[in-house]
Amino acid sequence: MSGAAIAQVFNVAASPILSRLYEPSAFGLFAFFVSTVTLLEIAVTGRYEQAIVLPENEEDAANVMGLSLLLTIALSVGAILLVWFSGAAFAHAFGIPELAPWLWLIPPYLLVTGIYNSLNYWSTRHKQFSRLSISQVFRAGGTVGIQIVVGFLRSGAVGLIGGKVVGQSLASVSLFLQVWRDDRHKLRRLLSWRRFKIVAHRYRDFPRYGAPQALLNSLSLGVFTFLMTPFFGPTVVGYYALTKKILGLPARLLGEAIRQVFFPKATELMQTGGNVYRFLLMTTLGLLAIGSVPTLIVVLFGPQLFAFLFGAEWYRAGIYAQILMPWTYIALANPPSVMMIPVLNKQSAHMVYEIVSLVSRIAAIFAGVAIGNDIWAIAIFSLVGVLLNGSLIVYMLWLTKQRSIMTIPQPYDRLMS
Repeated sequence: MSGAAIAQVFNVAASPILSRLYEPSAFGLFAFFVSTVTLLEIAVTGRYEQAIVLPENEEDAANVMGLSLLLTIALSVGAILLVWFSGAAFAHAFGIPELAPWLWLIPPYLLVTGIYNSLNYWSTRHKQFSRLSISQVFRAGGTVGIQIVVGFLRSGAVGLIGGKVVGQSLASVSLFLQVWRDDRHKLRRLLSWRRFKIVAHRYRDFPRYGAPQALLNSLSLGVFTFLMTPFFGPTVVGYYALTKKILGLPARLLGEAIRQVFFPKATELMQTGGNVYRFLLMTTLGLLAIGSVPTLIVVLFGPQLFAFLFGAEWYRAGIYAQILMPWTYIALANPPSVMMIPVLNKQSAHMVYEIVSLVSRIAAIFAGVAIGNDIWAIAIFSLVGVLLNGSLIVYMLWLTKQRSIMTIPQPYDRLMS
């Protein structure tokens, strides 16, 4: 968590500078690039990286990671062909042809991201959180450093996009070097082509259900950017992008740290028959308590805060912040419930949830487009987010409570045993 905190300090400190170096439209183009690579990076590992923490023996875990890295290399090469044949047409279809040259940064970004995600879960399995802290600092420092330096050149969205790619590359290299230093002898001994096939079949539900589910999740979150850009232009998307970035800072700070600790602990409780319901409930309530005061402040003073911190031209983004804050508040408490999905093997149910989410969010945006007002589009979109995240939390609490009732010995059981 300390590494995540330091990384977010970089982001917080840089935001008022970046908002004065880049126009809202540049943030809009950057958001479009990020939404695109976020969709593609889901497929690059087949979601096998999430299975790295699950095997009881080291051999299977190492080979799941090896399989994830192999898929990353293969699909990153495939992304080169994708950009070659359809990159320009893709950018023109959304009315942003100026983004086309920078789509060539997608394949290297996918490569370093896939490597990072695989090594992230490997380190999480072994509770090597210091590795992740160091890599997060490299990522944040590299990202904002490049974005600020290039921003002074007034070169537009390329500075934001280039900083994103450089920062992720530094994080991946730093994490790779740490894993290579500590675990290379073990990995050389455990990795085998024969075992790749075994673990690929054993954890096939991750690409079968996890990857489509994650794709739907990213699409449902990125659909605002994809649909609002042609209807309202990159400036509106830029306001929305900065707002989501700032409001999401606490969620990213706490969420990433909680994922790294909650997932292995919840898995352990499930395997040993512990009270996973209480663990999930207390973690969720703790996150809601942490987020209550910031939520109230933004709802009351959002426009004034944004205009003061980021410049007068960002006042409208503060209005967006007031509208989006209830969704952000519920989403802050969401990561533990999302982490319980693979632990409970509920990937298929989660896919249904993501389909409903995607359809609901598309409908919300088109309702706003029909009204012809960006504020209404954001308000309906935020309301849908509150309902979806809240329903997922309630559902996972119910499932874990049922599981805990079945696994925790009751007083009568103890007397009979």
